[in-house]
Amino acid sequence: GDGLRFGYVPQRDSVDYGFPLKVLDVVLMGRYDRIGLGRRPSRDDRDRALRALEHVGIADLAGQHLGALSGGQKQRALIARALVGEPSMLVLDEPTNGMDLVSTTQILSLARELHERVHLTVLMVSHALNEVANYVNRIALTMEGNFRIGSVDEMVNEQTLSAMYGIPVHVDVVHGHRIVLTPRDG
Repeated sequence: GDGLRFGYVPQRDSVDYGFPLKVLDVVLMGRYDRIGLGRRPSRDDRDRALRALEHVGIADLAGQHLGALSGGQKQRALIARALVGEPSMLVLDEPTNGMDLVSTTQILSLARELHERVHLTVLMVSHALNEVANYVNRIALTMEGNFRIGSVDEMVNEQTLSAMYGIPVHVDVVHGHRIVLTPRDG
């Protein structure tokens, strides 16, 4: 039916990379609820899997083993696996955890691009407020039972953050990017 379909992208570290699976096979797993277990993926399924890999920019790695990929590439493969199920909402669990700045920026840009190009709703769970604040439209903050949701402007400012966290928080804007500083950072 046309119900809400979630494409879930787990934390990279929660995936077992010991199993010698090729990237294309990993992405095809995202079709299993459509294909049905035990049935062979069709030509169409494989085409869709390759298209999903193109979407995330790693079509050239389709034949590689997942375990051989870098952190950012693994994240892309897991996003492709979620995309190939044609979700209405993509859910990313700590997508930038343990990533360097370059990979982080690339993955967040990709999430933003999927939202803009494929009109996909993307929900990200993250501790990295500074990283995600510049890529999202709305932010929900949760802190020891407090919950607030709003636009980035409403949420990522000194009053709201200081009230939520109970400490003075300073927000700088550098070249249009918001940077959140807490006392222990400075």
